Amino acid sequence: LLSILKPKEILEYIQILANIIIVAIENKRLYKREVEKKQLDKDIDLASKIQNMLIPNNLPKNKLYEFSGLYLPFKGIGGDYYDVIHINKNEFLFCIADISGKGIAAALVMANLQASLSALVGLNLNPIDMWKRLNRKIYSITKGDSFITLFAAKYNILTRTLEYLNAGHNPPVLLSADGKQKFLKTGCTLLGAFEELPKIELGQEIIGSNTTILCYTDGLTELENNDLEQYGMDRLSKFCQKNHKYGTDIFIKILHEDISKFKENRLFNDDISVLACKFL
Repeated sequence: LLSILKPKEILEYIQILANIIIVAIENKRLYKREVEKKQLDKDIDLASKIQNMLIPNNLPKNKLYEFSGLYLPFKGIGGDYYDVIHINKNEFLFCIADISGKGIAAALVMANLQASLSALVGLNLNPIDMWKRLNRKIYSITKGDSFITLFAAKYNILTRTLEYLNAGHNPPVLLSADGKQKFLKTGCTLLGAFEELPKIELGQEIIGSNTTILCYTDGLTELENNDLEQYGMDRLSKFCQKNHKYGTDIFIKILHEDISKFKENRLFNDDISVLACKFL
């Protein structure tokens, strides 16, 4: 074929052939990228499903206490966690945590936190020792590059005593039956930021009848509306004051409606998790 073509025609033929080869190579590259993207999407979807299994759908409700939760991950996979863990027939622990960062890495740290905390609670350790061991476990995973804010409380149904630790987390709101508010701040610094916690102090409260405790992550108070105004602690405090007499299911439903209305058409800018507790 080339022998019957003129030099100019040969050059044009070579250019056409080269363009076809370039297009074919580019199509192969794009196809490979698409296959890799589909595989990544599958991995993310699987990670999201696994993580959702770690967030309890059915929280305890009985004549002594009730819990309800709200979990709104920022992009399918979040770094928030809450749970209620029964220790024995008279005691249980409830907690909420926020892992720094987002995506799969935060979800993996969250899964390790869930497993480690459940294991340590079952060992019936001295509380200070338990939190120190949990901190060391988290640090061994993150090496200080990631950290966790955590609020955890152990409740005794016989003495109605609540013993808690706030590890750098947004202070939960405790509302007594008459609406008086208290913020649960006592504890220590973040978990996983240092190999050894420099200081730990446990808080303690005697819980009266019809007391409500609202635990939440900073995604709630830092939620923005169209005017870039944050939901804020004052708004949340007023909401609690107005609605604390409701049961936890209704309380969470109204709160979800309130934050959805507040944010208008802006997207969530962080994971939002809420755990409502009512002691009857």
